[in-house]
Amino acid sequence: MLFWWPLACGVDDGTTPQPTDVAPTETGTTTEPTSDTAVPARGPTIVDGPTLGDPPDERLRLVRMLAVTSDVPTRASVLVDDGERRRRITFPTLQTEHQLPILQLFQATTYDLTVTLTDEGGHTVEAALTFDTATLPDQLPELELLVDQPTAEPGLRVFPVGCDDAPFVVLAVDHQARPVWALVTTQDTKALSFEPQSSRFAYLVASNRVQRTTPWGTQVQRWSPSGSGGAIPVDVPGFHHEAAFEADGSFWSLNQVDVDVPAFPVSELTPTVLRPATISSDVVIHVAEDGTILGRWPLHEIFPTERIGYDSFEEWAHSNAIVPLSDEDAFLVSMRHQDAVARVRQSTGEVEWVLANHDGWPAEWADRLLEPTGTPFAWQYHQHAPFLASDGSLFVFDNGNNDRTTPYSHDPAPIPLTSRLVQYRIDPVAMTVSQGFSQAFGGPPLWSKALGNVDVLPVSGHVFGTFAYLYRENGVSNTDLGLGSRTVRLIEVDPSTGDTHWDLRIKGDIGLVPTGYQVDRAIAIGSLYPSDVVEEWLP
Repeated sequence: MLFWWPLACGVDDGTTPQPTDVAPTETGTTTEPTSDTAVPARGPTIVDGPTLGDPPDERLRLVRMLAVTSDVPTRASVLVDDGERRRRITFPTLQTEHQLPILQLFQATTYDLTVTLTDEGGHTVEAALTFDTATLPDQLPELELLVDQPTAEPGLRVFPVGCDDAPFVVLAVDHQARPVWALVTTQDTKALSFEPQSSRFAYLVASNRVQRTTPWGTQVQRWSPSGSGGAIPVDVPGFHHEAAFEADGSFWSLNQVDVDVPAFPVSELTPTVLRPATISSDVVIHVAEDGTILGRWPLHEIFPTERIGYDSFEEWAHSNAIVPLSDEDAFLVSMRHQDAVARVRQSTGEVEWVLANHDGWPAEWADRLLEPTGTPFAWQYHQHAPFLASDGSLFVFDNGNNDRTTPYSHDPAPIPLTSRLVQYRIDPVAMTVSQGFSQAFGGPPLWSKALGNVDVLPVSGHVFGTFAYLYRENGVSNTDLGLGSRTVRLIEVDPSTGDTHWDLRIKGDIGLVPTGYQVDRAIAIGSLYPSDVVEEWLP
């Protein structure tokens, strides 16, 4: 059985782990560099440690904290050896007390650690210890690796996974889909993101808590409407779908409100017949790090409420993502039930352009609707997670719901239900849009009813997508295969060739998880460590 206990961990800036006092256990041997110049007679000495403890956040798994103290300031490096692979982790800070996170560990594995401390003169001292990692919780999904090419994006894949029948866990896996890190959140977890410079994850838990934390559990920040549990209070009824952070520590999210509107369609069958109604709308919010509301943008005051898409009678817009563009005084908002992504000016609330099928928009909105150019071209439907690429193009996960049509058309596309990864090139001056890369997978094609995302990866330039809500694959329902009703696919594709370089299926047995698993916004990252920590794989 694995026991977890808090171990205090101080930091300078919340990014690089810093030391705390630990109990002494052993010392190592000192080596002297050869030089023609005079050097001190002896090098550093280990006066406390090394010892291993658990991270300060008890929800973390496959994380250990190595504590060691030297008599003079030193830099630390740790050789991690599991008997098959060796990795050296070098930390940059010159100090006497070291608190070093040991990350990216396999479960149920014996590790040999060798810590080396080096002083300013290049003298070193070493010490070694051995430890075993525990196993992860039983109710993790089955991870079936379908494709793993050496050309795939280097690093880790990280995703929040869970369901009604299994607690949610944010899980990091290596190229071979082996778990190497886990954060147990227990509740529905969405909007996962990662800040490489500071090595912080950010995410939304259920509808009541936005969190940000390092992978080793220091500098945990929480925001909630009530401020309970030590969280920073925010004057909103709740959060949903989004937690998009900016460099200043502020973040963007959404909350829902019920509002009375003078004109709303009577039904999806008669969308042009209008009457007063109470609808569920969304408010875009920008929240300062101290919880102050920096801005509110009620979407029912910005967009025409008489226009609907399928499912708008449940939630009129059902916004699911924000892309802040504060340097440009703008933000992008994705409205699933409007089948639309729009760019809105922050200072005025003015809509600059709308990427959406033109059906049902009032005539006075014609100058804000992007005009499609070129072939092939297809609009997105019930989309998720727009991603703004470095070349200015916009990628979206196109769920493709409702036969790729609107209540105003009744003209379904003559293709099976299909989800795809798609790129749009927008000319905001000419107010036009053309389609670039577009790809679906499988035959019949995969259709993800809900959730999903798409990212362009920084090293390979590949496109990485989350097909998060699959009820069938290859024309066969999951339940007919003895699986929970939902499976997930994480697919990495080269947009220039269409070749798949990495493909993972996430599934569970129907007897254990009848509903199956869901994932929101899987991401690919280079390392769990901040950029000033050097990881080196050794032969």
